[in-house]
Amino acid sequence: MAMVKATIAAFVCLFLGSNNVVSRLLDENCGISSDDPYDWNIIGGNRTNIHQNPWMVLVMSSKPCGGSLITSRFVLTAAHCVLLEELFYVRLGEYQTLDPQPYCVNDHCIPRFYNISADMTKYHNDYNKTTHKNDIALLRLSQAVEYSDYVRPICLLVDEQLEETPIYNAIGWGGTEYGQSSRILLKTTVYYMNVLYCNKKYQKQADQSQICAGSQTSNTCKGDSGGPLSYELQYGNKSLTFQYGLVSYGSRKCHVNTPAVYTNVTHHMNWIVDTMAEFEPRDSDNCRLPIVQMYYQNTLAILQWLYSILSST
Repeated sequence: MAMVKATIAAFVCLFLGSNNVVSRLLDENCGISSDDPYDWNIIGGNRTNIHQNPWMVLVMSSKPCGGSLITSRFVLTAAHCVLLEELFYVRLGEYQTLDPQPYCVNDHCIPRFYNISADMTKYHNDYNKTTHKNDIALLRLSQAVEYSDYVRPICLLVDEQLEETPIYNAIGWGGTEYGQSSRILLKTTVYYMNVLYCNKKYQKQADQSQICAGSQTSNTCKGDSGGPLSYELQYGNKSLTFQYGLVSYGSRKCHVNTPAVYTNVTHHMNWIVDTMAEFEPRDSDNCRLPIVQMYYQNTLAILQWLYSILSST
């Protein structure tokens, strides 16, 4: 009996210790971006190129916000962006806003953006408007999107913590130093700061469910809400972009050298997965887990159950 228990325990530890089995990417096609071969280089600028952030979406309503595509049917954004009872749609493949013409560089034109309505909106039940805790929401798209160089999900890691990083990338069409929203998708670099700095600045008690970050030269601003806070990591043999947070709140005047607070997406992964499971389509083309992944997780559950039975006898 002892030998059987030891064997089962060894298998359980083997399953739990393997990142390729227990942990997984929310969408296996995530986090891939590329340089635009038709675009020019910008020296000292903060403009992105069209291929760099294909997961970025514009959440369109009476209060436009940013968001990130995380699967072919779901967009992640901030709860304060979707509190109003109204219809939402998201704009995918967007780069240069306010311009009805295709975006062209060196005689090469990219496909225009397209809009998809959201047929389900869900924000965190414990979202607090005063403290901005749990400022996170999901939009389910009315139809699955087709991935391309311009439309692709960002990576979220399930059942494992992302490695810590002192630096993040933030993107959006929000307010600039000129007092108006940007027409071109912009990016900036912000740095991790101790949450005590944000607590002192905003007289709130941010915690591990939030990220404090800032920069001496840039900041996120009005209109950037819900947009992703990300960093590129090595995952297996690929370099993929992972989402760490999303824009929640900051200085009203968006001053540089002032920290801002971001919802910690990693902290809310269970909520994301559970909400998606509740609302995602049930047809065979939208399985929550790949068949192989389901096999391993079911096997792990059986091994753990057997071990608990034997341990009690």
